[in-house]
Amino acid sequence: MVAVAHPSPSNGPRQRPHLVAVPSGSLAPRRPASPYRRRRLIALLLVAAVTVAGYAGLKGAVGSLAPDPTVPASPGPRTGGAAATHVVRPGDTLWAIAEDIAAGRDVRVVVDALAEAHGSAELQVGEVVQIPAELLP
Repeated sequence: MVAVAHPSPSNGPRQRPHLVAVPSGSLAPRRPASPYRRRRLIALLLVAAVTVAGYAGLKGAVGSLAPDPTVPASPGPRTGGAAATHVVRPGDTLWAIAEDIAAGRDVRVVVDALAEAHGSAELQVGEVVQIPAELLP
C-alpha cells in the first residue's frame, strides 16, 4: 500500500508531497473472520428453514387434495333391489349425487327428493345415503 506524506507546514514555498511506501495491513487492520462466518451461518440457516417450511406447506396442500384412504371409494349408486345406496366421500354433496343419477331430468328436483328422503341436506363422510327407487334411471 502507498501513503502520501505531507510536508510540514512552513512559511516558504509549497513543496510537492512525496510518496512513502507503507507495509500493507498497517493502515487498516482487517476484521476477524468470525462475524462474517456467523452471518453466513445465519443466512444459511434461514434459507434452510424457509425451504423446509415451503416443502411442508406444499406437501400439506397436495396431501389435502388426495382422497381419504379410510373412506371406501364409491363410483356411484349401488343398486340392491328397489333402492340404491351411496357412500359419502370427502367433497360429496347432494347436488353431485343427484347429477350422477339424474339421467336427463332436472337436477334440482332430484336434489330436493334426495334431501327429503335423507332428512337433511347435510352429509357426513362415510355416511350411507339411501336413494329411492323412483329417482334411479
